[in-house]
Amino acid sequence: MRRRSLRGGERVRDPLETLLDRVFSLLEDFSIDPRFEGPDDLSVEELRNAVIGLLREAE
Repeated sequence: MRRRSLRGGERVRDPLETLLDRVFSLLEDFSIDPRFEGPDDLSVEELRNAVIGLLREAE
């Protein structure tokens, strides 16, 4: 969805842009399907804690 919105000309501005970039980066290290989870992938709890940490930084 993010790539589609960027191709369509939609833009988000800082500081929200930076926050979203960091969240999307975290999501790249998370496997939705546990069958495909790798040793370096974030667990659900690690992902949740990381996103909460980002939100706290943004406050």
